[in-house]
Amino acid sequence: MDEDPRPHRIAIRWPARTGNKIPLVTLAPEYNPGHHQVYVDLLERALRHPDTRSVALTGSYGSGKSSVLRALGRRWWDRRRVIELSLSTLNPDMGPTVQAENPAESEMSNRIQKELVKQLLYRLPPSKTPRSRFPRASNPSWTTGVSVATTAAVVAGLTWMATALAGWQPTIAGRLDEIGWTAPWFWSALTAGLVILAVVAWRMLAGRYALQAGLKAGALIVSLEPTSSSYFDQYLDEIMYFFQVSKTSVVLIEDVDRFGDAVVFDTLRALNTLVNSSGQVGRRVVFVYAIRDSVLGQIGAKNNSDGLAGSESVLEGPAFAMDRANRAKYFDVIIPIVPFVSTGNARDLMMRVMKRHVADTADVKGISPALIRLAARHVADMRTLWSIRNEFEVHVDRMMTSASSMVPGISKDIVLSLVLLRATSPDSYERIRLTTSPLDSLVERWLALVDANIDFRTKNLTELRTQLENSESRQLRAERAGQLLDSLRPALLTMARGITATRVEFAGPVTDADLAELAGWEQIADGAPLRMTLWGLDGYGRRVNEQTLLSPEMIANLIGIPIDPQVWQEADLAHLMDEVDSTEKEITFLRHHTWEQLYARTDLTVKSNPGEVAASPNTEAQDDKISFGGLVRAYAPTPLARDLIAQGYLPRHFARYASMFYGAVVGLNAAEYISRAIEPGAPVLEYELDEEAVGQILVEQNAVKDDADLFDDPSVYNLDIVAYLLKHQRGAAKRVATHLAQRWEEPEQKFVGRFFQREEPEMSTALAALMAPTWQQALRYTAVDAQLAPETRLRLVDSVLGAISAEKRDDLDSDVGNYLSEHYAALPALTDPSDAHSATIVMTIMVAANGTIHDLTDLEPSALAAAAQASVYPMTPTNLRALGGADCVALDVLRLQPTSRPIYDHCLENLALYLDALAQLEPAGTPVHVPAEFATVLGDIAGEPPRLALVDQFVETTSIECRVNELEDIAPEVWTALVGHRRTDPTFGNIQRYMRAYGLDENLGGFLAEHGNIRTPEATPQPERRAVAIEILAGRQALPTVATRVTLVSSIAPGTLPIGQIEPEDANLVGPLLTIGLLADEPETFDANLLARWEDFEAAVGASQEFGSFSDATTMPARHLAKTLGSRALHGSTGAALIAKLSSLLTGATMADATDITCALAERFELLDLPRIDALRAAGASDPSLVHLIAAQGEDLSLADLRAILVAMAGDYSRVSRGGSGTVRFANDRNHRVILARLSGVTHTGAKEKQTIRYGWKLEASLKAPSF
Repeated sequence: MDEDPRPHRIAIRWPARTGNKIPLVTLAPEYNPGHHQVYVDLLERALRHPDTRSVALTGSYGSGKSSVLRALGRRWWDRRRVIELSLSTLNPDMGPTVQAENPAESEMSNRIQKELVKQLLYRLPPSKTPRSRFPRASNPSWTTGVSVATTAAVVAGLTWMATALAGWQPTIAGRLDEIGWTAPWFWSALTAGLVILAVVAWRMLAGRYALQAGLKAGALIVSLEPTSSSYFDQYLDEIMYFFQVSKTSVVLIEDVDRFGDAVVFDTLRALNTLVNSSGQVGRRVVFVYAIRDSVLGQIGAKNNSDGLAGSESVLEGPAFAMDRANRAKYFDVIIPIVPFVSTGNARDLMMRVMKRHVADTADVKGISPALIRLAARHVADMRTLWSIRNEFEVHVDRMMTSASSMVPGISKDIVLSLVLLRATSPDSYERIRLTTSPLDSLVERWLALVDANIDFRTKNLTELRTQLENSESRQLRAERAGQLLDSLRPALLTMARGITATRVEFAGPVTDADLAELAGWEQIADGAPLRMTLWGLDGYGRRVNEQTLLSPEMIANLIGIPIDPQVWQEADLAHLMDEVDSTEKEITFLRHHTWEQLYARTDLTVKSNPGEVAASPNTEAQDDKISFGGLVRAYAPTPLARDLIAQGYLPRHFARYASMFYGAVVGLNAAEYISRAIEPGAPVLEYELDEEAVGQILVEQNAVKDDADLFDDPSVYNLDIVAYLLKHQRGAAKRVATHLAQRWEEPEQKFVGRFFQREEPEMSTALAALMAPTWQQALRYTAVDAQLAPETRLRLVDSVLGAISAEKRDDLDSDVGNYLSEHYAALPALTDPSDAHSATIVMTIMVAANGTIHDLTDLEPSALAAAAQASVYPMTPTNLRALGGADCVALDVLRLQPTSRPIYDHCLENLALYLDALAQLEPAGTPVHVPAEFATVLGDIAGEPPRLALVDQFVETTSIECRVNELEDIAPEVWTALVGHRRTDPTFGNIQRYMRAYGLDENLGGFLAEHGNIRTPEATPQPERRAVAIEILAGRQALPTVATRVTLVSSIAPGTLPIGQIEPEDANLVGPLLTIGLLADEPETFDANLLARWEDFEAAVGASQEFGSFSDATTMPARHLAKTLGSRALHGSTGAALIAKLSSLLTGATMADATDITCALAERFELLDLPRIDALRAAGASDPSLVHLIAAQGEDLSLADLRAILVAMAGDYSRVSRGGSGTVRFANDRNHRVILARLSGVTHTGAKEKQTIRYGWKLEASLKAPSF
């Protein structure tokens, strides 16, 4: 064994047990003449100088200050005059636990003063400080007891002498003789009694005082009174008294620099000054401080402008020099200790300390020199180096040298790394055993990073494999999409608006010529819409078309195949394979890496938690992502720990290396998984375990049987564990699978997804099959949610379908149905199930998921029978042929056979598609073979409201022999179709029933217009006839032709109809109905409100034979009188009667009406007498119309009557009638000439045409006196 370089070793003992042989070195301060003698000599010289009061021994931590002071205390000429005060017992980070009355008590400087005062008060025994005001408990001294006994004896002797001098001895002797005592015995007994009594009393009193002092003072209670600002001020008398009685001349003060508070030096300096200037002490007392250089720099320093304690002074030049000088005035002598350990030479010192364990060559197993260099950069303290050496010796012995089972892979580098961690971060090391250390947090984040990156790359790998498979099967996909699109032609016909579509034509990117064209589907996947044209007939039977654009999303919904550009685009297969290979290598690295390797990968990141980036400066973090290097910086407790991880000396199994290893059953990997996953109950999915390790875990956890409790715990959610169970413990695997299926929360979903993506096909399908019976989300997850390659998804879905139970499920939605519909042909569990029961279960699932088997010819017989019963197929010609062809799929045939009843119901539910598919069969089929069954089938169709819209199409496709003669024999819902397709008779009963149900609609109107009459039995009651007739007359929308309505009503023979049933909108019926005698020729028929329009009034008046006889102002409105008089339809007798009643008919006439009537009479040259002409004037007829009418009367109107009417007209007409003087002017027209000619020479001299600027061309007449 090499010589220990540190002479201050702990001796090796016998017997030679391990604990007695491990080389250890004490860490107590050690005087080394080579390093410390010069500083001891300097201190002694400083102490001997008469003016020295305060000495500072400065140096960094570990530079040997304590060793120098220890040597000084041992070598000084009078050790009794040297006391040592240390603040190592005071925690700088822990304040008072009880709220003090004086806030100053919590200040750091007062806490330091309090500790110093307590140490001074306890420095001397109570006997040395009898005048101290602090009672302290102490044991009675035997010397005091001797003194008490001697005193008692002396008192007894003095008593004897006093009695002898007083002459009392004889008396005392006599009395003693009486009782049988002698004087010597008496005085001896008295002396002994007094001694015993005094000693007993002293013991009792001293013990009682000690007890009271202990109860009162105990550990001395020193507190700061509310009126005091510091402990030194409050207890100054006690401090002075201490220095007075203790004869102390040197005070060694250590560890005061631990608090970084320079204020305390002000108080210590003040105390030193008081002690040395006090006459009570009477001698020089030197304070020797052991302080760090950094604290020395703070003493006396002024606060900078920001008020930051400990910051560098902002003073420069002379001001800075004065500031430093001010600090130096605090001490009479400052002795610096030159450091003998630094980061520059720590490597050499550490190499010396660890020499016996350092590997000299690469072939010798030992501590790596590189690790020594790394550690030396962070540990530049001699005491720490020796502490590390001691801990390393113990660890290497327990973990390697004396270990019965060494941890696999352990080395001295690993042991030293853990020792370094323990030495530099003991709290973190201690919490490793509880898995709560920062490194354990790092492990959690590391596992999260690995899991996130494996998850990302696994999904990426799945996408790449999907692209690879899609690229190889694009043509098959295009053919499948074309077939599905072609099968949807009947459904697409229903998209027509306003026309009856009969044909669908696709015009691009895929066309009718080739619906499976790959290039066209690629264009659709890129976003190009599919142009579709619907050809058909409009409402007038004209051939028209309607164009529609189908977006990729609409097409995807229709055919049930995703139109994803990535699925359809052409890919570089070689490039895809390279990417697949690269991604697989990345996943392999993530499962098989060391922390050192991962530290170098800045591209592998995880989402950062709050505070991680801030805690790791210079971290490679972008967009809330952080690399493993950043995590190490954030969680490594020290920079040394960070470097140990970065350079590979601290591995991920550090927790296993930090304790004893008993690897008789459990290996390192298994033990790590038990600790990280099973014990906390938190699985690590990707933790790599070989079969041996899994077996060790099962043995250690008592899980070798399938019913072990371990299999109920989520901690077994590990890829390798579950794969092992699937291979070797099928029962346990089933138990785990059941829990996965029943719990199905986020942990289960994550594990199952990763297992399906990563494991071999036989493993993933086996797990899916075990989970399926109790897995409610089995189909939804495997078919839709899980991110899987197409082939993998097919295998898993098929496995689930083969093992699924018949229980009700809640995962069968449209997405699942779409997937099953698209891929059913590639699923053996669906096309060729093992038995009829399995076929029924699978088809039941298809029904629940709204899945569709597009081509029944892909199914084996048992599957075909189950599919037919489950009705999961569309109505296509191909499927109808698979079900037996046209002769077997007629509705009346299917209805009569019990086994085919589900097919019958399915045909009714998909009637439109059924009818179209039936028409496409070769030869085309008919939905009803036997016309007698037509009404029954039609009734079944009408039984469900959704099918009513298809009744018309159904009736149209049946044979013309399929009729229902009486509508009452079938549901009213189908009457419209029967009437529309003329599959019933125009009997009064049918028409009446139809009208009661639907009214007179266009459908019935066309039916009636085509037949032209209604067959009405003689026994039909007249009221019913009249009601139907009235409704027909009101059906102007359905029967726009008046003649048709009148003809139909006439065929019913309803008798005379009440005029009140005729609406004003149907007033055009009054004339024709009057003509055929269905309306009474009476005043009520000519209601003014009914015949408001002239055309209707004219037709009614023209058809009436009696209108002239009963016409009055009510039946002959003044607004129609002018037109009536001019109508050619007016009977002559009617016109004469109206003119005869002219005066009464003008009641209520407006001026316009009167003017029109006057003009009409003038045009007819009707001869009227003066009262009727005057009635027209009174009604407001215009002057021109009256002039026209007067002129038309000619000579039949007497001159007197002429002048009378002109007078009534006023104005120039009145003047020209009366004559006189002046000139009158009238319009230059024929009517005025006629009137003026009759009055010429009577009231005027004659009329002449004359043009003036003011009046223009006018007829002027000069008035004269009338002459008769």
